[in-house]
Amino acid sequence: MDKCADAGPINDSSDSCNIANLVPEKISGVLEKLPGNNPPTRWGQGESVSSSSSDPESTSTTTSILSASQALSTTRTQVYTTDNSVIGWSYLGCYSDNESTRALTGIQFADLGIGNVTSTGCMEYCGNAGFSLAGTEYAGQCFCGDKIEGSSKIAANECDMKCEGDTSQICGGSLALSVFEKATKSASKRSRMHFLQHVHGKHV
Repeated sequence: MDKCADAGPINDSSDSCNIANLVPEKISGVLEKLPGNNPPTRWGQGESVSSSSSDPESTSTTTSILSASQALSTTRTQVYTTDNSVIGWSYLGCYSDNESTRALTGIQFADLGIGNVTSTGCMEYCGNAGFSLAGTEYAGQCFCGDKIEGSSKIAANECDMKCEGDTSQICGGSLALSVFEKATKSASKRSRMHFLQHVHGKHV
């Protein structure tokens, strides 16, 4: 507009100051190509867009991202299927618990993270803390100790709640404690089998 002395009436094109378009563009009809020589496609319709680029660096970067994603997926699968953390422990049974006098008093409500409690995780936590007994209760509570106090063994089906951190495992029940003991080298094969059956929800 600085090149126009008088813009003139806005609605009168014959008297207005008209400046030629310095970048002529097609503004009608069908657009055949986009910048970069790419064909136009509809968003979200699943069409593939071919590219004429042969940049090896771009191809390498894409391959690296895919490889990292595949590796992460494989790692997650291995974490959820591993059974290594249960080695060296045996299942003692389902024991009663009391809110005022807990059966295991070494560590009460061990912090395994909200929603992360599992029987195998509780055993690992208690073992690393130096305790020989671990117990899970009410699907998401973990207790540690070296002896069971003021408690007695109750029916196995009282401990039937699935763990918050892994629904394939059992984590006690309501005031019912699934108790595990750090096994000695002389632990029998029967104890090992009993342990695995309880952790995965099969009572014997």
